[in-house]
Amino acid sequence: MMARSSVHPSVLVTGGAGFIGSNLVDYLLEKNCEITVLDNFTTSIVNQFPENVNVIDGSIEDLETCKKAATNCDIVFHLAAVSRVGLSEDNISLCSSTNIIGTQNMLIASVDNNIKKFVYSGSSSYYGNQKTPHVENMDSQFLNFYSLSKATGEKLCEFFNNKYGLETIILRYFNVYGPRLPKDSPYGLVIGNFLSRKKEGKSLIVHGDGNQRRDFVHVHDVAEANFIAGQSNIKFGIYNIGSGNNHSINDLARMFKTKIEFSGRRPGDSDITLADIAHARKELGWIPKITLQEGIAKLIDGI
Repeated sequence: MMARSSVHPSVLVTGGAGFIGSNLVDYLLEKNCEITVLDNFTTSIVNQFPENVNVIDGSIEDLETCKKAATNCDIVFHLAAVSRVGLSEDNISLCSSTNIIGTQNMLIASVDNNIKKFVYSGSSSYYGNQKTPHVENMDSQFLNFYSLSKATGEKLCEFFNNKYGLETIILRYFNVYGPRLPKDSPYGLVIGNFLSRKKEGKSLIVHGDGNQRRDFVHVHDVAEANFIAGQSNIKFGIYNIGSGNNHSINDLARMFKTKIEFSGRRPGDSDITLADIAHARKELGWIPKITLQEGIAKLIDGI
């Protein structure tokens, strides 16, 4: 068996070809980590990685594939998921097999491989339409099956921590945006759509009255939160990963400096998201650095 390096940890990133996962891989490369990516490449954003990244084309729905991917790793960053709300509603079986069974498989594989830290990508959809700011000890409120499946993954993490001593950190992402954001991303969906329409010279489409408010957090800040969580000495914790501020969709649209049109509101959308990030700030020492204005300006410059 290969010796594990404490200086350059060996990490597994499930879903490493996706939007957040690929940005996390970039961040981990800068930290000189030894990286394995496990992805089935069905919704991939990145199809090629540097030669020093070990890539496994496979599914987290297969336990043996998970065990193979986690071999000789120190840390597992579990991002692979069915993450589109519409798809989760149309195909509950796929959502369950990926988000629930897939997470269970990765937890089993982590225990079998003596993983030091399991970092789970949770979702702010856990909070539903509850009063803001959202605090980690709130009860759940599910507006769609996706949110239920991700919360079930959290409970699996808690169980494996209690029963097997697998050190686990759950990061509840709010509306993530940044480089490689696809226009159909569940995280920064509206931003991806706005970028696409601005590039095509079309008016922006705002669903509803535009007064819905979202806590947008840059993907680079999310990647840093994952890295910090993986390096921490915390044995179990749940942390909101947002900016701690929110903006209306109308305010966001005005940052694009183009025409705006209004359309019907989409079902299953929450009215407002806002992360209380005091817990992550205190225990992880994590502070988001990129403001929405800065992040949007860079994205617009890049189209």
